[in-house]
Amino acid sequence: MKPIDVLGCAGWAGVLLSMPVWLPLFGPLFSLLAPLPFFYYSIKLGFRQGLKLTVLVLALIALVAHLGGGTHIAVFGVEFGALGFMLAAFTEKGYAPGRVILLTTGVMALLGITLLVALASRRGMGPGEMILAYLEAQMQASIEAYQSTGLAALDQNELEAFSQSLFDLLARIYFSLMVIGMGVVVWLNMIAGRVLLKARRIDLPGTAPLDRWHAPEQLVWALIVSGFLTFLGSGPLAVLAVNVLIVAMAVYLFHGLSIILFFLNRYRVPGWARAGVYFLIFMQQIFLVLLALLGLFDQWMDFRKMRKNELENS
Repeated sequence: MKPIDVLGCAGWAGVLLSMPVWLPLFGPLFSLLAPLPFFYYSIKLGFRQGLKLTVLVLALIALVAHLGGGTHIAVFGVEFGALGFMLAAFTEKGYAPGRVILLTTGVMALLGITLLVALASRRGMGPGEMILAYLEAQMQASIEAYQSTGLAALDQNELEAFSQSLFDLLARIYFSLMVIGMGVVVWLNMIAGRVLLKARRIDLPGTAPLDRWHAPEQLVWALIVSGFLTFLGSGPLAVLAVNVLIVAMAVYLFHGLSIILFFLNRYRVPGWARAGVYFLIFMQQIFLVLLALLGLFDQWMDFRKMRKNELENS
């Protein structure tokens, strides 16, 4: 590990983590790529050197953030740095992309819960209370910002009723949103990392093609059971069921995306057309639903004919 690697990773990660301060509108989107430097250097240097570099860079970021009064940057730095390193560690083992995303997301969810418990205990609150207090504060800030524009079409009572309904919904599905958000960050950095490493001609061990990935077949039972319990259950059981249902549908959404990628690769669709397809998918929510259904029904329809080819080869 050379000093230039440490400085390069620290500078790269520091810029990405501070993007929300420099670009309030689009900065948070760029900051989601903060795990990328740790992923890149951990693959480039290997597991042990990557671990040393990650710890050293995170210590530098924490020190600078503490001196500058940005404690939240240090927290995000630790979480994203660990994410990048874990993503590289599972990738180096030659795991399939789906397994890499699953394991990394699981580990990071546990780390996130641990950090949440630690922060809540420092404030003398429970994790659930801290989440609700955060959501309530964000909701109130959004209401005040909306009212300050002078464009409010709703009266105070209607606005508060709508906000309360939205707050209750977010409080019920916060866990699933956290898991999905972490999974999206992992997926985004894995895609960006593969492109970067390919451009730098650094090989990834045992990397499977992304357009061949599919959700585990057993997941359909979790979807069915959670769907029934969401509509027929009550209390904490219904809350748990709806969170499982949302996570399962998100997995099938990525399954559908892999099918779209398969046919884009098969017919050699140019980059500009692919960008248009992806933009249309993420701008129109109905396409997200259709992709999730595409991934679900692929369990039986086998749109890519992968199972048929595997049977013929065997």
